[in-house]
Amino acid sequence: SLPNAAKGYPPRQPRETADELALPRLRMSAGLSGPPPADYTSYVLALEWQPQWSLRACPGSASADPRLIEAMAGSLGAWARQNLSLHGLWPEYTNASAHAGWRWPQWCNASRLDYRVCEREEGLDGCQPTEQALADYNVSGRWQSWAIEYAFGSLAAHEWSKHGSCSPSAEQQPAQLEYWSWQEEAVRVAAAGHGSRLVSAG
Repeated sequence: SLPNAAKGYPPRQPRETADELALPRLRMSAGLSGPPPADYTSYVLALEWQPQWSLRACPGSASADPRLIEAMAGSLGAWARQNLSLHGLWPEYTNASAHAGWRWPQWCNASRLDYRVCEREEGLDGCQPTEQALADYNVSGRWQSWAIEYAFGSLAAHEWSKHGSCSPSAEQQPAQLEYWSWQEEAVRVAAAGHGSRLVSAG
C-alpha cells in the first residue's frame, strides 16, 4: 500500500501512471537517483492494462506510435487485450527510514555507466536494451506477448535505465539479461495460480 505522512514516510510520487498529470503536487520524486546497483531490499512488480496505455500512442497524440497501435490491433496484441501486461520490475527499499526517507533507488551509478545521464536522454547507447537482450526477448517474440510496449514502444529503455540499472545485472557481463529474466519469471508467477485472476481480464 502507498505510504502516507501518518506513517512517517514522505509523499510518494505515482510512478509513470496517468495520475501523474492529475496530481502535480506529488511530482517531487521519492526515488534516490545515483546510488550503486544492488542496494535495495525488495521488488515491486508493476503491471498495466495495455489497451488504456495504448491510447497515448493513437494518431494525433504527442506520443503517436503506429507500430504499437498496429501490434495491439493484430494477433500480437491478443495477450495484451486479455491480460495485464508488464510495466516494470522496480527495486524498492522496504524501510524508507533507513534510506533517509527515500522509497526506491533509480538511475543508479554503475561502474560501466552513471545511468543518471539516461534521465535526460534515454536514446544513448547504454540506456537502450542490448543487442543480446533484443535477440533473446524481442526477436524471439517473448516481449511481443506479455510486454508488448517493450517490443513496439520505448518502455524497455526507460525501465532498464531507471530501474534495471539498480539491479545486480547492471554490473554483469553481459548486462541486462538477468534483469529481463527476473521480469519474465515475475510475470509467469503472477499469471499462475491465484495470481491468474489478477492478471487475466476474465
